[in-house]
Amino acid sequence: MSPSLNRVAGRGAVVTLGTQGVRLVVQVVGLAVLGRLLTPHDYGLVAIVSVLVSAGEIFRDFGLSAAAIQAKTLSAAQRDNLFWINSGMGLVLAVVLCAASPLLAHLYGDDRLVLLAVVMASVFVLNGLSTQYRAGLARDLQFGRLSGAELIGQVTGVAVAVAVAVLGGGYWALAAQWVSAQCVVLVLLVAWSRWVPGRVDRTASVRPFVRFGSALLGTTLLNNAVSYAPPLALGLTSTPAAVGVYGRAQQLVTMPLLQIQAPTTRVALPVLSRLQDDTKRFAELLLRGQLLLLTLIGLLFAVLFAQAPAAVRVLVGPQWGAAVPLFRLLLVAGFLQAATYAANWVFQARGRTGSQLRFFLLTKPLFVLAIAVGAWWGPVGTATAYTLACALGWPLSLLWMRRLGGVPVARMLGNGLRTGVLVVLASSASWAATHVVPLPAVLDLVVGGLVAVAVAAAAIGLLPAHRRELAVALRAVRSSRRGGGTGPGAGGAPGGGARRGGPVRRARATLRRVATRAWFSSGVPTSLDRWLVRSALRRARRAGTAGAPAGGLHLVLAAPGAGNVGDQALLEAVVERSAPPVLLAVPLAQTPALPQAIAGRVELLDAPHLLYGDGAQHRASVRRYGAALARVSHVSLIGADVMDGGYSLPASVRRSALVTAAAQAGLDTRVIGFSWNGSPRWAARRGLRRAGAAGVRLLARDPVSAGRLRRDGVRGVSEVADVVFAARSVDESAAAQLLQGVSAPVALVNASGLIARRADLRDDHERVVRGLLDRGLHVVLLPHVARPDADDLAACRDLAARFAPGEVQLVDRLLTPAQVRGLARRAAVVVTGRMHLAVMSLLSGVPAITLATQGKVEGLAQLFGTPELAVEPVPGFADRVLPLVDRSLPVQSRVRAAVAASRARVIALAELNFTGLGLLDPRTRDDDVCPSIDVAATAAIPVEGNVEQHPR
Repeated sequence: MSPSLNRVAGRGAVVTLGTQGVRLVVQVVGLAVLGRLLTPHDYGLVAIVSVLVSAGEIFRDFGLSAAAIQAKTLSAAQRDNLFWINSGMGLVLAVVLCAASPLLAHLYGDDRLVLLAVVMASVFVLNGLSTQYRAGLARDLQFGRLSGAELIGQVTGVAVAVAVAVLGGGYWALAAQWVSAQCVVLVLLVAWSRWVPGRVDRTASVRPFVRFGSALLGTTLLNNAVSYAPPLALGLTSTPAAVGVYGRAQQLVTMPLLQIQAPTTRVALPVLSRLQDDTKRFAELLLRGQLLLLTLIGLLFAVLFAQAPAAVRVLVGPQWGAAVPLFRLLLVAGFLQAATYAANWVFQARGRTGSQLRFFLLTKPLFVLAIAVGAWWGPVGTATAYTLACALGWPLSLLWMRRLGGVPVARMLGNGLRTGVLVVLASSASWAATHVVPLPAVLDLVVGGLVAVAVAAAAIGLLPAHRRELAVALRAVRSSRRGGGTGPGAGGAPGGGARRGGPVRRARATLRRVATRAWFSSGVPTSLDRWLVRSALRRARRAGTAGAPAGGLHLVLAAPGAGNVGDQALLEAVVERSAPPVLLAVPLAQTPALPQAIAGRVELLDAPHLLYGDGAQHRASVRRYGAALARVSHVSLIGADVMDGGYSLPASVRRSALVTAAAQAGLDTRVIGFSWNGSPRWAARRGLRRAGAAGVRLLARDPVSAGRLRRDGVRGVSEVADVVFAARSVDESAAAQLLQGVSAPVALVNASGLIARRADLRDDHERVVRGLLDRGLHVVLLPHVARPDADDLAACRDLAARFAPGEVQLVDRLLTPAQVRGLARRAAVVVTGRMHLAVMSLLSGVPAITLATQGKVEGLAQLFGTPELAVEPVPGFADRVLPLVDRSLPVQSRVRAAVAASRARVIALAELNFTGLGLLDPRTRDDDVCPSIDVAATAAIPVEGNVEQHPR
């Protein structure tokens, strides 16, 4: 398995298991307190309704959460549609349960079930709204946020339940626990996901998700029928008290089982889904995950089985003594059930839910029948039947998986059997240690637990295979704690340097980040900025400079720029196409490197702390900006991909506030050619709405971004194209130098440091390059960004080191945008992780296969009618890229024809960015060739180290 995914899986396990450990403590405390405040009859009454709610939850989910996580690609419109499907199902199920509540009360002979069912039906609505929020965080590997929301919700639910029970609410305490917990979880998921669903998009098909989900729904229904059959059968053959005793024993087992199974599945499913096309890595991660899961659950259950009387007495009180034999039987069933979880991972991660459904259709009805028969012998007969059903399910699932191919069934069986031996040995030793000398119940658990761990450790030492596999899994967990992120935006290099530091330092950084986001989300800082701009402008106008003269300055707010060819290209295109003079505000203390042909048109505004500064320095920069507005007639903000809060929320909302203040002052104001992702931060969306309402022209650079903005309720949106498509300068000096003597067709390949920071895709990049070489192309590795937090230079050098000297050509510096355009004109195909390299290639009519990040590439591909050229950067992406290369190379290919046919229209759209600005040269470009303009450009774009402290 790749080191990056090792860290992802390991860190995800640390985060989720750590949080689940806290949740387990909270749940145990809640059980201990509520078990003493409520009666078995209270639990039995709520258990009848909760079983129906839990069963209905399967229909509410419809397998669509797993489908969204497992999918190789998921568009914003598809996610919106899935949200409304889940929400609608939740509402329908709530209405159905409310309508059926009188029948439920009649069936069980208790009228209290009517109102209880109506109240608990609200859980359907709450969970329906939260389904795709959970799936989105899991898909993005944001395990910390997901686990944190569930932990806070659980703590709230337990606190509410205890309060209601103390006040004498009886069974209503348990109902309040369910509802309050889900309310809190939903609020936190919405706040932390940075996503507001749009309207239903009928053009975005969700049929593949529904097919996947419907098969998973069937398997889940059949699987849960086995779990829900015991209390339902007992409810018909025994008293509510018997149902309560059985439900209490079952809860004591499922509580720790789910606390371990849920986080491991949450980590395993998205990671395995990314490896579904890599059989070897898939098998490695599967086996290690299975072994870690079984070992944790096995040791815990070994202690609980040996010390069952003490565990029941401590956890729920002495009045539940009748649950002890049921508890022991169900612990055995729980371990056998855990052994089948890895099989479920395989079915779902590989998208083989249809095969899983067929397997369950053959086996689960027999299990339900066995449980129904066992219920006639009371709770013990029911527990025995359930245990036998689980014992049969595990080997049958392994036999069935042999049909899938590529699954290490024999090694999975070995993992289960070895762990079973450990459990028996550890449990026997634990029981013997506490039965020699009678001890208090708490000491029984402590001593029994220590003995079980010691015996298990000794036994592991005698099993080399078990010891070796477990050691590898634990090393992955330990390495994840030293570094590496869990998903997009985690920060740091592949080694995880950005995450290093002690836990106190990381906690402080997290608190600081949360406090900063909360402060800027409040709207107070941006309101202060707008007030400072207005007051500075009034003072400047009173000083005699009021009103911009005809042909006044054009103020341009640049993107971060330093060390980024794309940001440099945006700035040069705007300055090149604008009539002088141009007043330029750069976001950092840096001097822009502009070609000499246009550098003389620019005057710098001394406001280096306008976007990223704090305190007095920031306020001084804002005042200078406000005073400068008295000298300008146009204000243009280069929006790029920095408006939606994806990089830096403070900088995004400040940009919107600055252009809003300019528009409110009566100036022609626009945000030039920017993209908008499908999950913008709420404060960024609010800021842009205010800007649009103030009259700012919002020029979205692709149809996808324009549609997202309109769905988010933003006004003043116009569809244009990226401003770099309007650039005219071309410098072929670098191409002439680099390609001297090269007669083979050229392929430009960019290895993005941003993508390398998030996932280890070096093997795929190597496969792509070797595939290009095999096709007779001369490969040039071209870096596009050189910044400490996302260094293409390092990524390209690492890729070049995998080849013999002379096999590939590495450009060991950043070229200027004009030089990149000159080099792109010589290429036959481009494979890039950077969008603006794709832009400059398409400008020359060269197909650009682009690894899609930040949700901004899909719209670019749609502009040219080539959506297939946007490829998700996941393990195995080489399998998609190389066929696209074959489809792009032929001169008469459909891809080249689509690019050529769209080029003139896209250039015309890019020109719309400058409407009303008084262009320096209003000529349109030749449709066939980019004219070469002789420019004395700088040799390279400087790399600024301070960009690391101010990320976009």
